[in-house]
Amino acid sequence: MEVKQNKKLTDIFPPFFKKIADMLYLGEKSIEGIYDLIAKSQETANSVISGLHKRKKAGIGENFWQYREYNIHDRPQDIDWRYSARSDNIYIKQKELQSAQNIYFWCDMSPSMKFSSKNDMRKDEKAAIFALSLSLLLTDSGEMVGLLGENIKAGRTKETIDKMAQILYTKIKSDDFVDINSLSNFKAPINSTLILIGDFFDDIDELSANFKALSKIYKSCFIIQIIDEVELDFPFKGRIIFHNPEGMDIEKVEKAEEIKEKYQKRIRKHCFDLENLCKNLRWDYYLYDGKKDIKESLSEIYSIWSLKGK
Repeated sequence: MEVKQNKKLTDIFPPFFKKIADMLYLGEKSIEGIYDLIAKSQETANSVISGLHKRKKAGIGENFWQYREYNIHDRPQDIDWRYSARSDNIYIKQKELQSAQNIYFWCDMSPSMKFSSKNDMRKDEKAAIFALSLSLLLTDSGEMVGLLGENIKAGRTKETIDKMAQILYTKIKSDDFVDINSLSNFKAPINSTLILIGDFFDDIDELSANFKALSKIYKSCFIIQIIDEVELDFPFKGRIIFHNPEGMDIEKVEKAEEIKEKYQKRIRKHCFDLENLCKNLRWDYYLYDGKKDIKESLSEIYSIWSLKGK
């Protein structure tokens, strides 16, 4: 996907990137990589926003309460320019006091996610795009977002998105990842919501134990399962050597077409069991297999979120 770096994006992000470059000695290519990650996420989020037309999603404070002077902690998009034009001060339209949700993302960055069957984004890159695109949409509606297991507080400012992008990009380019088995050990504010993104190829009983532990801590959860279409369809023929991305194991198959049906039944059963596990916990579930455009899938995910009034 080719993304044009328009002036608007490059005007928004450079100050923070210069800061993290000084702190972490990030090279020029790394900075460009983070730019690209955010640009793709912004483009994906914008496609959803334009698709919604004038349909509004209830966010925090839909009802007008009062005007007050703007301060540095307020969002520029909350400024009421018409009202401000009547005086020498800048005002925001303060909404009826409601609590923003704390929404924490976890993206699986383990070795199995570093796979792509085509000259396309890998699964871990798609996970990052989903996380950042959804974060942009959610913060635009007033929610607070953050990354579970990272030293970053939930927020709804541009700086929060910048930090999330930098962390995700660093993990994409390294072998560092937060294991799914450790998620229940991290602290988050009461009544927070989780969005977990990965391939979830773990044993279903292990996933069940982990999910049940998380359900006791978090208000709700949305599972986004990312599977490459090759992993789902198994289009192989003849002699194939399969490598385990999370170990040294290899498996040789002389006639791949002979195990295709058995494999497809197994992978589909795993996805079915995962979806049922989510239903039993009253969690939302979405399978992304790469056959749809990522923008279309993001729109469907955001619609599910909006309709259920998260």
